[in-house]
Amino acid sequence: MAAMNSDQGRPSLDVQHEELRALQDELAKLSALLADVQALPIPRSSLSAINPPPGTASSKISSPTPVAGVVGTATASDSQSSISSDSAAPNSDWTVEMVAEWVRQKGASEDIVKSFVEQEVDGTVLLSLSADDLKNELGVVSFGLRRKLIMAIEKVRAF
Repeated sequence: MAAMNSDQGRPSLDVQHEELRALQDELAKLSALLADVQALPIPRSSLSAINPPPGTASSKISSPTPVAGVVGTATASDSQSSISSDSAAPNSDWTVEMVAEWVRQKGASEDIVKSFVEQEVDGTVLLSLSADDLKNELGVVSFGLRRKLIMAIEKVRAF
């Protein structure tokens, strides 16, 4: 049985830390599994269910929103599912904050993420970016990260 804090009848900090580590491990496993599933080819006829046209009933489902003050990959929707901004495809409805979290998940430094926020890159702008924009306007000097971002953006554009 978990060690309880006798003063307040709740688990001790050590127990809470162990539970947090276990949850973080599970989140990492689920995120990896979700990435594998999302790498599977999706028939074009199925795309309308994933990214429905704006204004339709199913488009009212919100995209994941980063949780303020939380370090790591957690998003507001993590309590309902393991989908993070890394695994969800960017779309034109994304806010600047959603794009920032997605860029962070792609391996960008906090300086690069800050640049995306300062330049007000939302989903519409993100989907229109070029490699030159990333390098010259947003300061993504790393060729590898720039290529990774462009490939991810092009993959979304293809649908």
